[in-house]
Amino acid sequence: MTIPLTDPFYDVIHGIATQICSKARELEAVARKIQDDLNQGTESWNKAKEDFNMAREKMNKERERLEQRLTKRDWFAYLLVASLLVSFGLMLGIMLRR
Repeated sequence: MTIPLTDPFYDVIHGIATQICSKARELEAVARKIQDDLNQGTESWNKAKEDFNMAREKMNKERERLEQRLTKRDWFAYLLVASLLVSFGLMLGIMLRR
């Protein structure tokens, strides 16, 4: 069954079809905008994740360096205390001999 072009509902149906097509184009534009925003958000997330991993690696390296430095400082302190104890022992020995 075909609709004759003189049908009184033809203009109404044609108007509704035109509105539906217009809304579909608007929805397509909105969907493209959402897709672009999602892609941009994904890129931003990946960059932030990469920056975070780089900062974490840098912090771990710095922590290791600090731990090594503290270990060296601790050895220096132990040697200093040991030399002070030896010096004190020698002086005490000298004083007791007299």
